[in-house]
Amino acid sequence: MNPIENIGKVRYIRTELPTQLTYYFMATKPNNQAKADLEIDMSVQQCMDKSDRPEIAFETYLGMIEQVENDNPDVANNTKLMFTKLRKVYYDSFGWNDELIRGTEDIAPFAHIPAGMESKNHIVKMQNGDLYDIAHIFAIVDAGNHEGYFTPLPNTLMFLRWLFPTVQSRLTASGWMGDLSSASGQFFLIYKSTKNQLSLAQKQKVVDEYAPCDKMISNADALIIINNYGVSASAGKKVSEILRDYYDAGGKGDVLRQNRYSLFAAYLGLRDWSGQTFINEKQWREFYFGQLKTCSAFYLLFFREKLSTLVWSLLIWVGFYKKEVAVAEVLDSFITGLKSALKTES
Repeated sequence: MNPIENIGKVRYIRTELPTQLTYYFMATKPNNQAKADLEIDMSVQQCMDKSDRPEIAFETYLGMIEQVENDNPDVANNTKLMFTKLRKVYYDSFGWNDELIRGTEDIAPFAHIPAGMESKNHIVKMQNGDLYDIAHIFAIVDAGNHEGYFTPLPNTLMFLRWLFPTVQSRLTASGWMGDLSSASGQFFLIYKSTKNQLSLAQKQKVVDEYAPCDKMISNADALIIINNYGVSASAGKKVSEILRDYYDAGGKGDVLRQNRYSLFAAYLGLRDWSGQTFINEKQWREFYFGQLKTCSAFYLLFFREKLSTLVWSLLIWVGFYKKEVAVAEVLDSFITGLKSALKTES
């Protein structure tokens, strides 16, 4: 099915999300291709070669999750709730609870978690050296379980969303787009503090911190897990069982991981990979350019938590500071990184 449908004078993109629901998204005006000089890596091998982030062994981390499950037997098999509570171990701010993943603000975090789990050390390392950001998976799955529009509008005024900044999917904003918007938002904040345009090397350093390869790989894995496991069940598998089945040898994840990037592209709405390009790549990019620009504005508004960023957010949303936030450059580098990863699949 052609993902582009013209309705009157407005172009819409139809994207099949993993939840099987169909959304119609308003697209932005076409934007010229940017030079994709930034490296946004998402292949497992590249991540093993360049990551210098703190790591913890997968079995050790999984043991912590199992301990949490044992300590909370009444909710251990409430898969949906457990993903929310595990997400809150790492992401428990106003921006996450009240805006990005609405409907979770009143869910209490765990009263107790194992020593070491509360740290920022949630990059797990497999026996073969593969690296994954498991906490990022918690956040994306939780957003998928509470899918909806990401906008500053209250729920009672959601019918006015077309008149205000709106990212059409919380799931997307919590995952790959959220990572890219964090990088673009940081570009802008550094520019404001230094009054200088960032060099390519400076931008790359920001990308490596805010959109590193272990997060990019976890963006793909989270969508695969959402689409192939019962993550929204109220009486289902334990989170530890899902992670073990997906990442350990002998589980369903063996085949899924072998096709990680082609599945990721499909879940993103990119179609018919030729080995060099996607058939709907131009239209996909046109739409997500506007979405990423809006998400970058929201990064300043919701996650910097400073009133001074309100004016900056609005200016970015209406189209100012294009060079400073470098949305087109970041998005094209993401597409280039995905293509490179696809070429590694046998």
